[in-house]
Amino acid sequence: AIELTDLPGTKLNVRAEVMGLVTSVVFKLNDRTFQTQNAAPFALFSDRDGDYKEGMLPVGSHVLTATPYTRRSLFTPLC
Repeated sequence: AIELTDLPGTKLNVRAEVMGLVTSVVFKLNDRTFQTQNAAPFALFSDRDGDYKEGMLPVGSHVLTATPYTRRSLFTPLC
């Protein structure tokens, strides 16, 4: 669990560290697709050439999942 009040600011980004032949990562926030990344690094709020964009989450408790896939077509999850 991450307490946003423990962080130095209100903006953040989350990067999914993956192993193997991963070509896409789907980030879900509270069971709804939030972001699909089709190139590494795979980040919740995206990036531009490794420069991570900052984003804000709504106030409250959230569940974040990141699912890696082997193809952009999203037919073959790795987990």
